Order: sequence, then structure tokens, then C-alpha cells
Amino acid sequence: MNKFLNIFSAIMLLGAGLLYGQKPPQGALRLKGKVNAHSIQLRWAPTDPVSWQLLNQYGYRLERSTTFRNGQLLGIPERKVVLEQQKPAPLAAWEAAWLQDSTDQNLPVAVQALYGESFYLEAGNGNQLAHFVNQQREQENRYAFALLAADQSIRVAELMGLYYEDQQIQQGERYLYSLIPLLPDSLEPVKAAYQLLFTEEVVELPQPFEARAAYLEGKVQVSWDWKSLEDFYTAYEVQRSDDGGKAYFDLTDTPFIQPAENHHSRIMLFPDTLGTDEGTFYYRVRGRDAFGAAGPYSDPLKVEAYPVMSFTPEIAVWENEDNGSVEIAWKINPDEAYAVESLRLARAETDQGPFKILRGDLPVHDGSFRDIAPESSNYYKLAAVDKAGRENWSYTQFIQPMDSIPPLPPVALTGKMDTTGLVQVQWAPNKEKDLFGYRVYRANEPNGTWVQATKREIFTTHFTDSLPVKVLNKKVYYKLLAVDKRGNPSDYSELLEINRPDVIPPSPPVMVKGASHTRGPAFYWQPSGSEDVATYQVYRKAASETERWEWIASLEPVEDEQFFLDSTIYDFEPYYYLMIAIDDSGLESVPSRPVGVSRFEEKIKKGVHDFKGKRNNEGALLEWKSPLGSDFKVDVYRGQGDEPIRFYKRISGKEFLDAEVLDNKKYRYRVRLAYEDGQVSKFSQEVRL
Repeated sequence: MNKFLNIFSAIMLLGAGLLYGQKPPQGALRLKGKVNAHSIQLRWAPTDPVSWQLLNQYGYRLERSTTFRNGQLLGIPERKVVLEQQKPAPLAAWEAAWLQDSTDQNLPVAVQALYGESFYLEAGNGNQLAHFVNQQREQENRYAFALLAADQSIRVAELMGLYYEDQQIQQGERYLYSLIPLLPDSLEPVKAAYQLLFTEEVVELPQPFEARAAYLEGKVQVSWDWKSLEDFYTAYEVQRSDDGGKAYFDLTDTPFIQPAENHHSRIMLFPDTLGTDEGTFYYRVRGRDAFGAAGPYSDPLKVEAYPVMSFTPEIAVWENEDNGSVEIAWKINPDEAYAVESLRLARAETDQGPFKILRGDLPVHDGSFRDIAPESSNYYKLAAVDKAGRENWSYTQFIQPMDSIPPLPPVALTGKMDTTGLVQVQWAPNKEKDLFGYRVYRANEPNGTWVQATKREIFTTHFTDSLPVKVLNKKVYYKLLAVDKRGNPSDYSELLEINRPDVIPPSPPVMVKGASHTRGPAFYWQPSGSEDVATYQVYRKAASETERWEWIASLEPVEDEQFFLDSTIYDFEPYYYLMIAIDDSGLESVPSRPVGVSRFEEKIKKGVHDFKGKRNNEGALLEWKSPLGSDFKVDVYRGQGDEPIRFYKRISGKEFLDAEVLDNKKYRYRVRLAYEDGQVSKFSQEVRL
């Protein structure tokens, strides 16, 4: 008996529930059916050792209910008891089966599990399975190996009372099979199992999925996807052909069992060893289901076995000083280059790579290669390649050709500085293959002292600098040079001029003094000392007002002292004036010191009287009466809305039609007389139209 147990200890057993791959609840039956052309096969098993032991004693009842016939659902199912009480066969039946066929090594395993006085595995030769199983209770050992034997032999399953083939079936009928445990009421109940099967649903067994065979150094790994077919197969068989696929022989003495439900990979692996054998070998795989049927074989899996390559080439390199190329040469001893299929030459700029393949199909004999476009630094190595694409690389050889040609200077420089002093400089990348980097230089004047802004060569085409903004120099200058890997510097690039952002407002203009004038208030002022002034703004307010400054003029930049006359004032009240300077960045100076001044008042001559006006379709008509006996002109002043009244027109006569008015606007008018001697009368009263 130990002989047979040792045979099965080579099969990986990972616990109960092997029949269907999933562990159901304890105290239940599991039933599985398979529809064939002329029969229905049924397999079942309890889900735990205790239930199995009890049902071996009390048995199972199998019933069949016909629920469907010829396209019609039966109103009352036709019930039939198929097996009244199914139990394991007596020992004599097992002995007869063994005498009939002693090649089925599952028979003694099942007999020992059912009827043996003891059941254990010897953990000899470091067998991990035996060591694992011996840690379990004997009852579990019996249960597990009995179900394993039933999975591998349909005859064993039938003798164990776990199998039935129903040959009394009719096409077009549907059957509900009920498997009922025959336990007395005094025992813990075991759940029955049910299976609904349709006689026309014959399922063909599939080929194994994703079957592959991989060869490496005398060993073959056959693999396939067991997870996708776990509902079809419980074990697999692997075969090999050594004669080109004409004849196959088994590599598995016993079926290769499907992994347990918690197996982490969906791929099953089967190893085979070819050793030093060479040539073409074919493998194929097929599954075997719980009813003992074998599925179709996979397509043949071709494997090319070849000798292990041990050859490693050697190379020599030198520079051709005539044209700057690099020569690489090697010698091959055919006796040592056994199993080499081709040679592969690679180059890198550093000994750490990455290596670029220069030639990947060099023949296996003495040879050389000319690298006409080497880098500034070159690391070469040669590989021997076998049939599987494995590579044995030579030692790396280094060479650095002479180079005295500098790169071209950088071009397309652009840059700007923001208000925080952050400078961004960019340029176009150089095209030289042996370019190492760039140096950036900076100065405050084109002909000033240049300093290197980069501590060392940089490898990007942009540079970030940080400079103070509040300095006297309004511009900063940059230039670059490129350096190759041999240290050859280029000429300098063209200068890049960058404006510093203006963050310093201009100084204010200076109000020198006020001056009264017959035409209005006036003052003298000095321009700002800042060079970037773009405009001056003049503001005014009456002495009677406190806060409201009114803008009255915008002046262009000047260099010398200036005189400003406000001819828009018609009264003789005092006014205050101030100015601000605005530079070309829009920054405003602080206001100048205000200066107070009023219009010069001369002896007042007679003015008009009875001044009045009205609106008509042609515009605003003004009328007045003038004094007699003098030569004068009439100055008309006008203001729109709340705007100040300003000089408008000089006329002659006693009336004036203002045709330049808008219908929806209100206007204010005053007039005064301008005499030939330069004196003027006082203003008339105000007329609003």
C-alpha cells in the first residue's frame, strides 16, 4: 500500500474539494453532470471528511425528474428514482477490479482510504506533500486521497459510489437530478445537491488555452492557462515527440493536477529536461475531466534545442588619423565560437550606456567595422549571439578621437526681466553632436566688465538669472558661448540687451513762483530731474475748495524753466496749482509743492448789460446791449453742464448765435468786452440755456 501512496505523494494535494476546484460550505453535497450524445454522466462528492464517512455508511439516493419534453414544459414533472441507495462497493468488488486491471494505481489508494486500518504518508526523502498531509488528521487524509483517486479514475469513482451514468435518456428532454443524503434524523443534516441538464446541450471539450513551450539551456518550460478551463478539466497530460511530431509519448506518469482555488497564477507550468540533446522537439497538452474523458490536444508546440553558448569575443579599436574614423576589429576561432549564430556591435558615449547597435547581423568570422561618425567619447563592445538571442558581450573598449574644431556660437537669443528682477534668457540649441554645454556671461554696459553668470557649463537652452531692479543702469547685457565635449569653446554670440523694469517713479517738477497776469493766473516751473519723463500733468483748485483738484493740462517733456498761463479763469479769485511727472513706464511722481496765484485785476471798464439768451431751432441765441462811443470786441465764454466756463469765441455786434449746441445738453454763457487798448470789461452775469 505504501508503494501506491508514495506514487501519489508526488501529486500536489492542497486540501479537500479537489473535485470541483472550489471549496463549498461544510456539510453539503456537490453534483456535477456531463451531457453526452447518448447518456448523461454524473459525479458527486461530499464537501467534508465527516459527511463522506457517514455517507459511505448510509449511502445516497439519486432521483431524476423530467421537466421538459419536445419544447414543452411539463405541468407535473415525471419523477424517477435512479439509485435507491448508492454506497461504496464491498471489498470483494475492489479485488475483482484489481485482478481485471492492475495498471490502475488509483484502486489501491481508494481501497486503503475506505477499508485500511490506518492511513498515513511517510515523509521520507524530504517529501513536502507527505510532511504537509501528515499534519492533518487521518480522517482528512482518507477523504482527500479517496476523492483524488476518484478524480483520476472513473472506475474508482463508480466503485466508491460517487458516479453514475444515466443511459435512459431521450433527446429533447430536460432532467433535474436530485442527490439526497440518506442520513438518519438523529445526525447532523447534509445539504442535498441538484443539477438541471438538457439532453441537447452536449458540450465539446476545448483545447488548452495559450499553450506555449520555452527552451533555455537544456530545459523546457511548458505552460498553459488552466484558470480559463477550470470548469472543464481537473488534470492535464503532457506529451513530447522526438521524431518531428510523428509519435508522442507521455511525460506525466500520472495526470498533472490542476492547482487549488487559491493558486496565485492562472498559468500552469510543467518542466522538462532535454540536457545536452539538440534538435527539434514537439510538445502537446490535453485536459482530462472529472468523468475520465480526455479533451483534444493543443496544437504542437515546437522547441529548438541548441547547445549552450560559452564563447565571448574580444575586440581592438584605433583611430584612423587620415579621416577621423574609428576602426574596430576582431578575430574568431571557429572551434571556440560553437553555437554562435551572429555577432552584434554596439557603441555608447559612456561606459554605463545606453549602447546603440551599430551592426546587428555580423557574420561569425574574423572581421572589422569602420565607424565613420564617432562621438567625442566612444565605448565599443561586441556580442556573440546564439539562436535564442542570448548575448555574450566582450569587454568594453574606449577611444576618444582628436578634435580641435569648436562649435558655432549660439544664436537667436531672447530674454526679459520681470519686476522682481528675475531674468529669463533663451536661445536656439546648437546642432553639433559633440556639444557639451553653454556658458552665459553678463555685463551692465556693452563695453563694460563681463562676468560669467553660470558657475559651470549648462546643458539646457535657457538660463534664469536674478538681479536687483532699483539700480541706476536701466539695461543689462548677456552673451553666450558653446563648449564641445573636448573643451573647445565657440566664439561669443551677439549681445542680448534687456531693459530693466522701471519701478522707480520720477522726481516731481519744481514750482518756482506764481505770476499774476491780465489774461489769467500764471506760474514758472522747473522740469523733473528724471530722464524718462513722458509727460507732465497740471492740476488746479480754487482757494475756497479743500480737496478737489481739477486736471487742466498735459505738457510735453522739456529741459529748461517753463512758464504756464491759465487763460481759462475769468474771475479774480486766488487759485492753487501743482504738477506731477509721469515716466514712460506709467509711474507717477509725488505732486509738486502747490503755488497760489490769482489773475491780475486792472481798472475795470464798462461791460455789456441786459445780457439774455434763448434756444431755438438754429441753436442758442445770445443778445446784449453795449456801451456807446468805444471800439471793442466781444469775447464769448461757454461751459457745458458743470464744466468750467472757458473762452469760446471773439465776435463783433450785439448778438451771437451758437449753432454748435446739442439738444440734450445744458450750456452756461458769459460775455465781456475787449477794448482796443488791451483792457477788458468785467464779465456779464451768467445765462443758462
